[in-house]
Amino acid sequence: MPHRRSLDIPFVVDRLPWNYRMKSGLTLWEEMVGDYTEGAEEARRFEALWKSLQGRVDEERYQTVLGRLHQQAEDAAAWRDKCVHYFRSFQQPVAPGPTGSAPAATAAFNQRSRK
Repeated sequence: MPHRRSLDIPFVVDRLPWNYRMKSGLTLWEEMVGDYTEGAEEARRFEALWKSLQGRVDEERYQTVLGRLHQQAEDAAAWRDKCVHYFRSFQQPVAPGPTGSAPAATAAFNQRSRK
C-alpha cells in the first residue's frame, strides 16, 4: 500500500492560507488536493488490479466486481473534484493542484457544473 500523506493539523479553511507550509514542505492546498487525488488514484489501481485477474475468476463474478470497482473509481474522482471545487470557493488557492494544473477530471466537473 502506498504511503498516505495526511494533514498533520486540524484546520479550518478560512483560518489558514492555502500557501501555509505543512511539515511535508507542501502547501496546505497541495497537501489537500494531493490527498484527494491519491484516494481517486487508489480506486483506479483497485480496478486495474482486478482486471489482471480476468480468467482466474468466473466470468459472472469478474464482470460484477469489475462494474462495481469501475463505479467506485468514477465516484472517487467525482468526489475529489467536488471537494476541490468546494474548498476553492472559500478563497483563491495559490495553484490549482500539486503540479500547478488542475486534473482533467476537475476541469470536466467545472464544465458540467456551469450548465
